[in-house]
Amino acid sequence: MSGELVREFDAGYWVRHVRRAVRFGDGMALLAKRGVGLFVEVGPDGVLSGMGRDAVPDGVFVASSRRDRDEAAVAVAGAATAWVNGAPLDLSRVFAGGRRVDLPTYAFQRERYWLAPARPTADRPTHPALDAVAELADGGGALLTGRMSVAGQPWLGDHVIGGAVVVPGTALVELALHAADRVGAGRLAELTLEAPLLVPDGGEAALQLRVGPAGTDGRRTLTLHARQPGEPWTRHASGTLAAETGAGPADWAASWPPAAAAPVDVDGFYPGFAAAGFDLGPAFHGLRAAWRAGDEVYADVVLPAAQQADAGRYGIHPALLDAALHAGGLEALSRDAEALRGRLPFAWRGVTLHAVGATALRVRITPYAGGDGVRVELADPAGAPVAAIESLVTRQVPITAPARRQDDLYTVDWVALEPEAGSAPAGSGVHRVDGAGGPLAAARTTLAALQDWLAAEHPSGAVLTVVTEEAIAARTGDRVTGLAQAPAWGLVRSAQAEHPGRFVILDTDTVLDEADIYGHVAAALVAGETQVAVRGGAAFAPRLVRAAAGHEAGAWDPDGTVLITGGTGPLGGHVARHLVTAHGVRHLVLASRGGRAPELVAELAALGAEVTVAACDVADRAAVSALLAAIPPDRPLRGVVHAAGELADALVVNAGAEQLERMLAGKVAGAAHLAELTGAAGLTAFVLFSSASGVLGGVGQAGYTAANAYLDALAAQRRAAGLPAQSLAWGAWAGGMAGRLSGTDQARLSRSGVLALPVDTALKLFDAAVADGRPLLVPARFDVTAWRPAAISPPPGPAAVGGAASAAAVGGAALAGVPPMLRALAPPARRVAAGSAGGPHAAGANGAGARERLAGLTGPERERALLELVRAAAAAVLGHAEAAKVEARVGFTDAGFDSLTAVELRNQLATGTGLELPATVMFDHPTPEALARHLAELIGPGRSPVLEELDRLEAALAATGGDVAVRGRVTARLETLLSRWRAAGPGPAAAAHEVEVSDDDELFALIDQELGLN
Repeated sequence: MSGELVREFDAGYWVRHVRRAVRFGDGMALLAKRGVGLFVEVGPDGVLSGMGRDAVPDGVFVASSRRDRDEAAVAVAGAATAWVNGAPLDLSRVFAGGRRVDLPTYAFQRERYWLAPARPTADRPTHPALDAVAELADGGGALLTGRMSVAGQPWLGDHVIGGAVVVPGTALVELALHAADRVGAGRLAELTLEAPLLVPDGGEAALQLRVGPAGTDGRRTLTLHARQPGEPWTRHASGTLAAETGAGPADWAASWPPAAAAPVDVDGFYPGFAAAGFDLGPAFHGLRAAWRAGDEVYADVVLPAAQQADAGRYGIHPALLDAALHAGGLEALSRDAEALRGRLPFAWRGVTLHAVGATALRVRITPYAGGDGVRVELADPAGAPVAAIESLVTRQVPITAPARRQDDLYTVDWVALEPEAGSAPAGSGVHRVDGAGGPLAAARTTLAALQDWLAAEHPSGAVLTVVTEEAIAARTGDRVTGLAQAPAWGLVRSAQAEHPGRFVILDTDTVLDEADIYGHVAAALVAGETQVAVRGGAAFAPRLVRAAAGHEAGAWDPDGTVLITGGTGPLGGHVARHLVTAHGVRHLVLASRGGRAPELVAELAALGAEVTVAACDVADRAAVSALLAAIPPDRPLRGVVHAAGELADALVVNAGAEQLERMLAGKVAGAAHLAELTGAAGLTAFVLFSSASGVLGGVGQAGYTAANAYLDALAAQRRAAGLPAQSLAWGAWAGGMAGRLSGTDQARLSRSGVLALPVDTALKLFDAAVADGRPLLVPARFDVTAWRPAAISPPPGPAAVGGAASAAAVGGAALAGVPPMLRALAPPARRVAAGSAGGPHAAGANGAGARERLAGLTGPERERALLELVRAAAAAVLGHAEAAKVEARVGFTDAGFDSLTAVELRNQLATGTGLELPATVMFDHPTPEALARHLAELIGPGRSPVLEELDRLEAALAATGGDVAVRGRVTARLETLLSRWRAAGPGPAAAAHEVEVSDDDELFALIDQELGLN
């Protein structure tokens, strides 16, 4: 009360507080005098902050709440204001579950990636959904192309029918009207919608509108096709365009609302519409009022404010036209809502657009005089005509996507190799995998053998061959008796991706001595193969191929129980929902280490499923046994989906035994326990979630690939024994582990040709794979164009080196070629002509040729070429568009490299230079400039100018004619010159040394003198 500091808050203080005046200004002045400059008001508004500024004009005042503003926004803004003015802030309490992220150690580098908007031209329409239009050369037709997506047309996300985002028929009509305007037709005579156009979650649908040439009556045909990425084109609509007819007056809209019409309540329309399956969002809630006069319905519709800014980009906004049609459903909704379910506009006739850019409409809907359907007339608020639909017929349409080809479903085929004569490279070695101690012990010893080989010095070209015995299924009926050795295949595949040309893996059906092993290795290397299975003395190599249609029918028993391990994780949750909604499974057990998923359980229960969530470590056999024993006998276990797993990056050289054990525990031990304990359970499905990395190899995924290779072999073993089993070697799921990868890892995944599967696509592939029934299938989406062989190979001259490089193989394999596993899918590569200027299509150049060209450059030229080579390769690995983004003296780690990208860079440079480089080369020489100097030292000294002079001399001699006398004199002088040259030193080595230290001018003079050129 005195404006001084309070010493104690006793009863007397509070009595005085009520009775006396509060000396607020004096108190604020005291605080300012004591150095307080930041004041935070905790209360319902900012009244005190306003008063405080009068007392302390230089103070910073923060109100934690404002009466008329969003509470959370004000609180966060206040905390931020306080923090930037020196107040401590506990961010862990502000952002629960968040984590601190280190800022870059270099200055922010800004690069604009957004394309500048293109100006509309004759071949670039202004329509929001169309990209281009082309006049066809065969008679006056046109082709319009574009795409529909929620990202490009946000209002589209509000048109949900039957749980799917469906492009409204009004959007297709509007596109057809735009096409009509482009060809001078102006009127949509008729349009029939043949199939609903669905837009996938987070995806888009490509569009093609084809307009035919004008007939004798001026009419033109129209077709509209669409497709999702990687799927076939589907025709969704077809119709006819005709010349526009004039617009008559809209007398019916002159007086509004119509005097003789009775109001109709529309307040409950959209909730009732949603109950009938039309879950429309705000963009389509445009019906404001309606009236009825006999069979005629009148309505006011308005385009919501959020969409009005785009109204001028459409002839008539699809959401506004769709809302105009809603008035026609008022009576049916009130009479029988179920009759509306699935009923969509089907056939349109006589659609004419008279005015564009409308944001509000007056609507009249009347019965069509010529038969079924209704007539729709639209006017603007002034009563002027906007559009007319002569006839509109609706019908019930199932909301399903068109059947897709299974282009994203693959399997591994083993092709016979032709016997080739040859010998294994000198210094090669053999490691036989021993599976007697189980899969973990086999993996440990194999990993140790790989690491020892990489740590030791070996002759150039020497390989270590890892030998397993019946560890994989290479032929139908293989019993996979060496299952415990299977992880070695995953380990070696990762090692091959990280260290191309250093390892071979060989599986046999009988014991081979080393001579036979080396014979098969030699033949494989001649054929360019590094993975071989020997069956009956014949050798086979793996190829990833598209899976043809299967012959079995998988079944999920709705009366039984399905166990999903990893069931509370993202993938397990997606599968659980899918089994309930698509296959009618009603009893689920979701097992995970944590054993909690209340939101998922509630969601599944709402769908009619009975769900048990169990905390279970599937690596513990006793825990798995107890889990299975707890399943009630009246709904016995009928299906298993083993989706438990863990992902941890580790290069082969860095992987440890402890990490290997952790990676194999959940996947390998869990699968083994489930296979053993359910052997007599009468399962109809036993599905193992493996990874494509186990088949293709993966940089930095040594333990992960080992675990997945075991799952693939386990499925084959069970099938050979007559038990149900499938291993699905998944590519990346958009909602799985790929979603948790860093930006660098995701960029590497994209460069490798692996595309993330949208969740809905992955679930369709899950169904297709289970129905197929084969023990190993690879559901994955690939960009096969990324596998076109391409090399970074410097041409003779530094100026041409510097084009951005791109990865050409899955798993970080070398750019010079496609891994053998992918050869059946990769597009063919054309040979690059001699003398090519290089660039991204400079394919087929081998390392030896590249090294020879580099050695042919002079010292400074070679160093410049190598620096540009290093920068180009680094830019490609980091995802930069050009080499200039990589600074010569900035450290690789500062630029964003880690151990995985270091391996990728090493592989690219090894291909581009023909050198064998260690995985640590980037860390030993930490900047592009230092690494380029090191590469120059490895390549050796450049050519002496004397040798270049001799090259010119050789060319001159080749051009000499057949004059015998001239040839004789030249021969004599050359022999004299050679004799003197030999006399200059004791041998070729010394002579070569003398070339480097001799005076070049003296040597040139000697050549000229001896050849008589002076």
